[in-house]
Amino acid sequence: MESISQIGAEWADHWVTGDVHVHADGCTRPSDPTFDVIRGEMRNGHVQLVEVLRWGHEIFEILQSGRNFARPTTDPPPGGGARIYEGFETSGIPAGTTGHLIGLDPVLDRSTDHFFEERRSTVLLADDLHAASPTTVFGLAHMSGFDLLTTHYQDTGEPFELPVHAARACSRSSPWRGCPTTGGSLQPEAWALLMNVGVHVALTAGVDYPCWVQDLGSARTLARVPDPGALDHAQFLDAIRARRIAMVDRSDDRLEFDLGVPAAADTVALPADGAARIHLRWRTTSAVRARLWLNGVVLQTVDLPAGSLSGELPVRLPASGWIVITTAHTISSATWVELEGHPFVPSLDAACALALSTRLITQMVRSGRRNLGTDTADALLTYDAALEHFEALARQARPTGCM
Repeated sequence: MESISQIGAEWADHWVTGDVHVHADGCTRPSDPTFDVIRGEMRNGHVQLVEVLRWGHEIFEILQSGRNFARPTTDPPPGGGARIYEGFETSGIPAGTTGHLIGLDPVLDRSTDHFFEERRSTVLLADDLHAASPTTVFGLAHMSGFDLLTTHYQDTGEPFELPVHAARACSRSSPWRGCPTTGGSLQPEAWALLMNVGVHVALTAGVDYPCWVQDLGSARTLARVPDPGALDHAQFLDAIRARRIAMVDRSDDRLEFDLGVPAAADTVALPADGAARIHLRWRTTSAVRARLWLNGVVLQTVDLPAGSLSGELPVRLPASGWIVITTAHTISSATWVELEGHPFVPSLDAACALALSTRLITQMVRSGRRNLGTDTADALLTYDAALEHFEALARQARPTGCM
């Protein structure tokens, strides 16, 4: 257990909150008593959700909103609420297996939606989407680590080649991709796996369906902006691109850090011994335990007192890579570091991959899913091949576990 030094006074709190994965329609639980009310408000372009949200939002991104549903607005709706903007959400192979690809601030013709509904893995749609809308902020929605580790053989020929394809697609299409989760839980496995193969991505959050009131306001993206009073959509998107963001789950905690030195591109250069001082800033209503992660593995823990405070944490990083700081409800944005003479070595954590694959294939067998564009038996053969591959890798390396 490390101790934090030089705890300072309160720091300026310029955070705003946003949900980047809200549906205006398509809710799968119409029996929910709040369904008609909330969907009706979204049909009118008014998101009157603040009254039912414990945490509140300033920004909503409306996805999968049909042409007759919510439309973008630049002003808060009458009587309060949040600014809403329309993005898009699309899938390759159905979302039950590969998640969705979302886009914020798109310049796409909505009539071309069908162009993206191809039977390919979702991550492999990235190049086409970027070509059609190069300024759009793209993200992966409710995609598990398993979805990045295996894919249908029609895509790649080999089910375990997808990490390489995902890395290529993300690197080519945009360095500012996000990996949102669905409501109520932090699920950073897919994000961590992409980072470990060298893809620099931002982590954002959102809640999938607006009629699940118990989840609304839980998983959120925190964006640090220069002037919250003059907040507009561009500021919110710029914060995501610049990674001035964090992810929070059912909490009003705030957390951010830097290394006190400017980054070249998006990587901080450190001496060969990895010595550094982390400048940490936080706001919590109670004492919390924070964890410093390096490449998805816990390196140090530190207890933070309650308050809106700042402090320094001396560290010695053993390798180049990406670092984040987490609490029970918050994940900071990642910072990449490179030790002099020791470049980052991309790796696929075989033990983590095996655990994720085993979990997801078990779920698939239990549910009897047949939405892979092939017979279940053929799909199982594909996944069996992936499992054998990851088992072989796991035997060759010491497990480090999943983030």
